[in-house]
This record gives sequence, structure tokens and C-alpha cells, in this order.
Amino acid sequence: ELVAFYNDWYGVKYKYGGDSKNGIDCSSFIQKAYEYNFDIVLPRTTDSQAMEGIQIDKSQLEMGDLVFFKTSSSSNHVGIYLENGKFMHAS
Repeated sequence: ELVAFYNDWYGVKYKYGGDSKNGIDCSSFIQKAYEYNFDIVLPRTTDSQAMEGIQIDKSQLEMGDLVFFKTSSSSNHVGIYLENGKFMHAS
């Protein structure tokens, strides 16, 4: 279902602070994906989402795990791990 959710949002432009198909940012995309697919409500921002759950090693990633990384010295990004080194995100 994660792939179907991604396909439904594919092509929506990235918009910082956006939360609709008119434009969406990474944390809002993840928030919507988790609520739709897992019935889990996550916080709105990437930093707040990173505080949920526990940190694991990259080798332990399973489908549905959140992946966080820096895109610049002051920006963070989040996606959802799928499999075989692939993840989905708003970009």
C-alpha cells in the first residue's frame, strides 16, 4: 500500500510548508502516509518526527521505517524506507 500511496502523490511539487496536492513538503508527506497506511498520527515537522521511535542502524531498516538525513547545514529531510535501498519522499 505504500507504493500505491506514493503513486497517488507522484508528481506533486515540493513546497516548503505545503500539505496538499498543490504542493507538499517532506514531513507533511510522511505524516499523511503514516496516517493513511498505518493509522499512526505523527508530528508535523521533520525534527519532531525524528524524536518519535528509536534510532536503528542502516542495516536494520525494514519497509515503513523513517529515514532522516541532512540536505544542508540547516535543513533535514525525511522519507519512508521501502526495500533494496529505496525510499519514498517528497522532493
